[in-house]
Amino acid sequence: MEDPFEALEVSLAKLKHWELAPTNAPRIAEAGGRFAFTTQRVEGCGMWASLRRTIKCGLDSSVAIAALTTVPAQPYGMQDLVGAIRPGMLANLVICSHHLLNPKNVVHETWVAGKRFVQNAIPGEDPRGTFDLNLRSSILELKVSESLKDPKPMWRCLGTTVPT
Repeated sequence: MEDPFEALEVSLAKLKHWELAPTNAPRIAEAGGRFAFTTQRVEGCGMWASLRRTIKCGLDSSVAIAALTTVPAQPYGMQDLVGAIRPGMLANLVICSHHLLNPKNVVHETWVAGKRFVQNAIPGEDPRGTFDLNLRSSILELKVSESLKDPKPMWRCLGTTVPT
């Protein structure tokens, strides 16, 4: 909370909920229970942050992904259509840069029933690296770093050459 006076008005029950909510799923899984996650009442990318917090509190990441995919398909009898990647399924996929729950993950594409939706295009080539540029009179080093979306070039002169 940003306002310290508003924070004084928060009930103990609400504070305990904020503290314990991320541990609910790990405790249910540990007890052998099954559950599914929903995005209801979750704004923007809040779902991924909440999932990462729950995993830090002890939920196995494979159980978390199942709670988003295979487990919700079962109560609706749709396990033969959605929730997994197999022949005959609807081909609902997420193509991303890292593991789904990695904070640096970028969703590049989603596929719904086999139809492609591009969110962040995958660059054709990775420009990052170190390159030597041999010019007639000097050698330059070009180092490209940072992210694919915002590469940062840095030049450095390695020396001069004598023309032959």
